[in-house]
Formats: sequence, structure tokens, C-alpha cells
Amino acid sequence: MIAYLATGVFGHLYRKIDCTAADIGGLRKAVYSRTVSIPLGLHNLEELIPARAASPQALAAQLRLLLSISNWRALLKPCGLLLADDLRSFAAGAEPASPFLRGEMQNAVTTGISELLESDGEDINEDFALVLEQAKSEREAFAAGMREFLAECATRLAPPPAAAFEEYFARNAPDAAAALAERAGVGVQCKRRGLDGLLAVKSARMWAGAMLSLAWARAFESRAPRADDVDDALHAVTGAAAADTFVTADARALKWLSRAAIDGLRTTDLRNFLAQAGQPSQS
Repeated sequence: MIAYLATGVFGHLYRKIDCTAADIGGLRKAVYSRTVSIPLGLHNLEELIPARAASPQALAAQLRLLLSISNWRALLKPCGLLLADDLRSFAAGAEPASPFLRGEMQNAVTTGISELLESDGEDINEDFALVLEQAKSEREAFAAGMREFLAECATRLAPPPAAAFEEYFARNAPDAAAALAERAGVGVQCKRRGLDGLLAVKSARMWAGAMLSLAWARAFESRAPRADDVDDALHAVTGAAAADTFVTADARALKWLSRAAIDGLRTTDLRNFLAQAGQPSQS
């Protein structure tokens, strides 16, 4: 199993919410035996480290837990960059780009984490701090684009002929994909290649599915907008590009994220993830 964990899941594990020390031990065992792999996203780090609500020592302890179960030497790109690279690759007729960071940014993170732990959470070096700030800025800009699309949904998208999300998605997913491609500056090329093909790209399909599911929830299920909705969607898009399981700690988000289903990706909560991770390998 390759599982991408939203940042809140790491917080639940650290505070032992919906899990026990035995659960965490079982997860470590699964990771060490390579039956479970947990790629780490740059957004996981930029959300965790700058918050610094706890003491430096508590931050270091939480970071050590995170690093003990995840692969932090192969870091996933910021969501906006990851999705833009996939869109450009599709527009050029190529396979989706690698979701992992390379080069100076990855090196800055690796060095920065090592130095942060050596100082017991006290010191963040300048290069690492800059990478985290850039990732935060990218997340905020990408989230703003998501909110703009959601604001357009009421007038831009066609209502379903019947009260079923699947019909709503089928009617509106191509338009959502076109809007995404336009924002990335490759609208013409993607339309030429075919929007159905674009929706076969996992990151793009999850973006469209999450946005449409959230729009549906607000329009037809009386769901009040929440500030963190788009962050949940952002993590789901990152997970779709690199994992077969996406884990969220937010029970309220689980319903609409699960509805944004794509082939090869399961969306689940922490309890179910830990239960599955603790099962013996079937291979």
C-alpha cells in the first residue's frame, strides 16, 4: 500500500487521537517491512513546521514521529506545481510528470530537517525556511484559484437531471477540466488532445472530482463553506498523483472526498487505514 496522509493525520498520530501507541507501532512495523509506504509532501512540512504552536522540543518530537513512518528523502512537489507539470505533460502528449521534487529544493529540505532535529526544534536554517515559505505561498495561491472556481460553479455548471452526484460529475467534469487547463495556460492544447483524456490523468481527475463534489455538497446538501475545504482537496490531489490510498483525519471531509472517486485511489480515515496497515501482507 502506498498511502498519502493529510497533515492532520500526522497530528492525530502524534496526539494519539483515534489511535493508540500499539497502532503506531504496528504502522512502523508495516513501513519497515515495506508493506506500507508513506510518501511525504512538501505541504505536510510547510503546514507543520511554521505553525510552531508547541515548544521547539514538541515540534521536534512530532517531526521525528512523522519521519519515522514516511519517506522524507523523496518529497512530493507542492500541489500547484505537481498539477501544472501534469497538465503541461498531457498538453505535450507525454506521460504525467514525476510527482517528486528534485535538485536544490529537495536538498534544502533534507539538510534543513537534519539541522532542525540536531537543534531539537530550535533552529530552521535560511534555505529551508525559504522553501517552506515558497510552498506556503504556492498553497495559498492555488487555494485561491480553487475558491474562485467554486464561486463560479453556481452559474458555470449545469444542474443534474436527477439528484445523483454521478450524473452531475458526468455532465460537468469536462468543463471543470477545461477550466483547470485554462488556468494553467494550456487550455487550447488540452482541448485539442481531448478533455476525456485529461480526466484520465489522476491529479486532474481528483481536482475536478473534489471541486465538483464540494460544489455539489454546497448546492444540494446545504453544506456551509469552510476555510479548510480547499486544503483537504489540495492534499487529495497530491495523494492521487503518488498513492493508492489517501488518508484524511477530517470525518466531515471524508464524505465528499470519497465521492470524488478515481480508479486506483481509496479515500479513508485514520482508523480504517491503521486497521488495513496492520493486516498481514497477502503477497
